[in-house]
Amino acid sequence: MSAVEQMINEVRRLAPLLESEAPAAEAAGQVTGRAIDALREAGVLGMLAPQECGGLDLGPVDALRVFAELSRADGSAAWVVAASTITAKILHLLDAGTVKRFYADGIPIMAGQIAPFGTAVPVPGGYRISGQWSYGSGILHADYVCTAAMVDDGGDRDGDGDGGPDGASRMIEFIVPIEVVKLGGNWDVLGLKGTGSVDYALDDVFVPDEHIMENFKTAEPKWGGRSALIGLTGWFTFAHTGWALGVGRRALDEIAAHAKRPSGRGTRLADDGSFKEGYAIAEAKLRSAQAWAYDVWGEIERSVEAGRQPTTRQHTLARTASVHLHDVDVEVAAFAFQQGGGAALRSGALQRAFRDVMAGGQHIQVSHQKYHDCARDLLGEAEGLVWRVHELG
Repeated sequence: MSAVEQMINEVRRLAPLLESEAPAAEAAGQVTGRAIDALREAGVLGMLAPQECGGLDLGPVDALRVFAELSRADGSAAWVVAASTITAKILHLLDAGTVKRFYADGIPIMAGQIAPFGTAVPVPGGYRISGQWSYGSGILHADYVCTAAMVDDGGDRDGDGDGGPDGASRMIEFIVPIEVVKLGGNWDVLGLKGTGSVDYALDDVFVPDEHIMENFKTAEPKWGGRSALIGLTGWFTFAHTGWALGVGRRALDEIAAHAKRPSGRGTRLADDGSFKEGYAIAEAKLRSAQAWAYDVWGEIERSVEAGRQPTTRQHTLARTASVHLHDVDVEVAAFAFQQGGGAALRSGALQRAFRDVMAGGQHIQVSHQKYHDCARDLLGEAEGLVWRVHELG
């Protein structure tokens, strides 16, 4: 049995546990310790990590299949795994020897936000960094936090539109142990309640040079094999795509099961002609959007296997497919919720899938603003431009 088939089987084995723990995770505002321990032990957190660090180093198409199963089981658990496994890809910009120290005790859980809302003051051997960040997905379980700051060296702003304190001249990404991070408690949200995506802060924390990544948006990876060719912007797009593959599916599966159960009056929603038409349309839209996502990432994987970086057009298609898949998820989840009637109002898998889909669709990575940049390339007006984290530039 292949590594990916084994991993898919592990996720399917864990699905009942993740589902049973989901209500407690929502109540606590974080994935439960029992669920996190099970994900660690099954190797799910290491599916994208390099083999030399104890991971499986799955290719993107295989990893998408795993994420589809995981997010179908529980959207919050899948979101935390996606945040950790993709944030870890930033470590490819550090020296391999440094990175292996982070993996010395096994696959770490990573979290953080790449917006440069911190200030880094140069000091001998590194920087002293302070700042406040939001949306630290999975940070309540993290071993390390990877985030960004602007260096305050008295120079001019770099003008890349990322924001930052006055007088800051360049942006850095850096990694710190969770012990030095101050965590907020402000995750009171509609969906993805179990992700624990609280705000976090640093207060004059020293970060050594070996934990600093310069020009991370355009820097070439120092290690990580062929998967490093995908680049950070590609992996970020991948994470949102993988998560979206399963949550919309869960919403439709839940309404299908509900529709086949007789009501108190002995009738079934599945026998209603209007429902059947809407359900078939929802299935067609979801399966089409999923198929396109796999197709786009199949092309990217073939490029990487041949030792080539994905082209700007390939990144454009991946980003377009991801935004479109989220849009379809929102549409089919809304259909499922509406058709569920009173059952959808009660706590349960259908309501949770609906809320998670709506929350995931609010992320900046899948906002409709991304369509504007995608259209520039698709119209042939992006010559010389490349995809960065949030934009084509």
